[in-house]
Amino acid sequence: MECFAYALKLLNRRGYFEAEIRASLQEGYTDQQIEDAVNELKEFNYINDARLLGNFIQWQLEKGHGERYILQALNKKGVRCSTDDIRSVASQDERLSVIRKYAEKYLRRHKRGARTDVSRLNGCFRYLASRGFLQEDIATILNEIKKENI
Repeated sequence: MECFAYALKLLNRRGYFEAEIRASLQEGYTDQQIEDAVNELKEFNYINDARLLGNFIQWQLEKGHGERYILQALNKKGVRCSTDDIRSVASQDERLSVIRKYAEKYLRRHKRGARTDVSRLNGCFRYLASRGFLQEDIATILNEIKKENI
């Protein structure tokens, strides 16, 4: 199968970053064939890393993942980006509202019973950090929640 045709077949299923397409094509085509196919895909706007990056970041935020997680996932895909790229897609308010949603969900599941409020908030902090949210953003939301519950 021709390199360009195979790349189109891949793109028919889902969006790919340029680095992902190159990696997928690496196993059967020469570097020149890959380069020509990628250039042709770019010419027809079939691969557009900027557009896909925005969609990917928005999708990951909706799934409840933070900036650190998103950066790591993009790095695995071979895409280099920074927290500034993420912040250009999602505003501070959007990111904080996602953190608040998952913090409230955690605190609802872990009722007051045997655990103290401090213990619950510490557990919530660890949970949110494990989802890749930044510590200063988590602290901001947990302080707001703490003030509301007083």
